[in-house]
Amino acid sequence: YANLNCTERIMTSDVRSDAKVFVAVFPSVNTPPNLSAPELGKDLKAIAALTGSGKSDVVGYSMGGLATRKYLDNGGEHVGKFVTLGTPHQGTRFGQLCDRLLTNKVDWATKFGGLEDSDLPAMQWLAAGKPNLVALNERWPEQRARIEASLFIRSVIEPTPSTGRWPFASGD
Repeated sequence: YANLNCTERIMTSDVRSDAKVFVAVFPSVNTPPNLSAPELGKDLKAIAALTGSGKSDVVGYSMGGLATRKYLDNGGEHVGKFVTLGTPHQGTRFGQLCDRLLTNKVDWATKFGGLEDSDLPAMQWLAAGKPNLVALNERWPEQRARIEASLFIRSVIEPTPSTGRWPFASGD
């Protein structure tokens, strides 16, 4: 991108030959991993063509970490080392709460939270115990085999809104 806000795309012909940092920007922060993973694959393929390197080290923040894991799960091969920052690998109670609110059409709460119906697929990826996330985690050994090294940086006891007995619970 030509600017720090990642709003002005730069032409690949204008990328400096010594470029080292690339930013993948998805259409929305709530783009679910099954839709952002193919986009990431295209970006990594373009980076490989620009740099001449077959693999790039990837830092995935929050849902970007899940998108990268989904890319690896789909057979992606362009990732060298992989770091996740604050990625909800086990899901979040917040995702569960949003899933319930959107699924049950609790309009006043979704409007208050700034959620839209289009956010439901992403929230279902973020909800602990949902099938997509469970399946992704079951296949971690196969994903891990496609990369050189991994590091997960996370919080241990981050309070998140809860659907349980208490209004907040420890999150991932």
